[in-house]
Amino acid sequence: MAFFKSTWFKCISVLLAISLIAGGLLAVLNDVLYVDSAERTARAMTKIYGEAKEILKENVIFDVDDAPDGKPLDSTYGTINKIYIIGDEASGNFDMVYQTSGKEGYKGGTITLWLKVVVTDFNFAGAKLDKVVLESYDKQTLMGKFDAMYYEQFVKLYESGKLFTANPKKNPDKTANVITGATKSSNASCNAVNCVIEHLSTFTLGGND
Repeated sequence: MAFFKSTWFKCISVLLAISLIAGGLLAVLNDVLYVDSAERTARAMTKIYGEAKEILKENVIFDVDDAPDGKPLDSTYGTINKIYIIGDEASGNFDMVYQTSGKEGYKGGTITLWLKVVVTDFNFAGAKLDKVVLESYDKQTLMGKFDAMYYEQFVKLYESGKLFTANPKKNPDKTANVITGATKSSNASCNAVNCVIEHLSTFTLGGND
C-alpha cells in the first residue's frame, strides 16, 4: 500500500491522466478539424478564382481520389494528382486546373501546387499559365521564403512549352525561378510546374492524342 502513496505513483498517475486527456483531445480535434478532399479542392478554387467554382463531373479529367488504383499520373518531374476543366470545353476556350506534386525537393521531398492554365481555341501549345497556388509540401523546411510573389514569377516568366529550373547554370535552356538558400525546395516547385508543361505538350490542336 505504501507504493500507492509514494511520489512515484503520484507522478505516474498524473502523467497517465495527462496522456489520456491529451489523447482524447487529439482524437476529438482530428474529427472536428478534418478537411476532406472535396473541401480542400473547393478552398483551392476560391484561392485561384476569388470565388467558389463548381466542378462538374463531366469536367473531371482526372482525380487521384477517384482513380481505381488510387495512384496519381506519373510525370518526368513528379505526379499529376488532379485535372479539371473550368468553363465550356466545347467552345475551345476554357481553363485547365491542375494539382501536381514536384519531386526532388529538400531531403527528396515534394511540393504540391495548384495551377490554372488558360486555353484558347483548343491551342494547348499556346496555353497561358495564369495562376500558381501552394497546396502543401513534404519535408521542406524553408517554405516561409516562398511568398506569393515567388509563385507569381512562374506566371510572369512562363513561355509556352519552356520548362523551369532552379539551377540555371546546369540548365541554361530552361527558365530560372529560384529562391536563394532554398534551391532544393525551388527545384520541387519548378518540377511541379513542369508536370503541367509536360502534360500540355501531349495535346494537339483540337484534342488529346
